[in-house]
Amino acid sequence: MFEEKIANGWIHSRIMLEVEGNDKEHVHKALQEVCEKLKSEKGISVFKETFDSVKELRPGWFNLNVELELLVKGVDRFVYLVTSYPPVSLEILAPQDIACPASELQSALLGIAGYVNTLSNALHLHVRKVQKAEAEQEKLRQEFQKLKR
Repeated sequence: MFEEKIANGWIHSRIMLEVEGNDKEHVHKALQEVCEKLKSEKGISVFKETFDSVKELRPGWFNLNVELELLVKGVDRFVYLVTSYPPVSLEILAPQDIACPASELQSALLGIAGYVNTLSNALHLHVRKVQKAEAEQEKLRQEFQKLKR
């Protein structure tokens, strides 16, 4: 089964996903939900999942990892996978050499560009909010100084 799919452009890989949080049960539930959503993705076949046990990293802060072995249909879906479900580790098991049509590479690169653009827009929005808050803080400081006099 693997050999036929790999011969048809699928990528056999192993990834590890991680969730952290302050509620032990929620961490486990959240990671299970992420895995279920990933299993429903078109062009991604998860055939093995191994959950670690929840670990307490420091008082009140928990961590859980899951290792997934999967097949992904081509480079563009693989890029989608790693940008939508950022792994903490990744290993491509097969094929050893990956060739893809220019159209698939173009689609993958556009996916990366879209993801970077989304992050950039979010960062700019955050920066504007911080700048507005700083300006409001300065205005309040100046008004307070006037009242002190």
